[in-house]
Amino acid sequence: MQVSALIPRLEKLFAKYKVDRNTINLDISESAVMENIDKAANDLKLLKDFGISLSLDHFGAGYSSFKYLALLPIDMIKIDRALIFDLTLNLRHQQMVKGMID
Repeated sequence: MQVSALIPRLEKLFAKYKVDRNTINLDISESAVMENIDKAANDLKLLKDFGISLSLDHFGAGYSSFKYLALLPIDMIKIDRALIFDLTLNLRHQQMVKGMID
């Protein structure tokens, strides 16, 4: 289903169940977004304009690019577990995570 067709359905459901759309956070996996960055950016903008908060999950798992990240209307980045698993022992991972946070 296209996101543009999903929005009216979400509006009806949110109204029916009295859900404040600003309380909803949608996790999107990095790999799903990177398959077609232009389409993903447009779809995510529709959801963002609708009032849903967006998180990019598994960031750093493989397709990471800060260039593409700047195109996405996301509110939160969730750093992939592989980068933080041995954070106290791996200086390279420490530097990468610090760079992401900074």
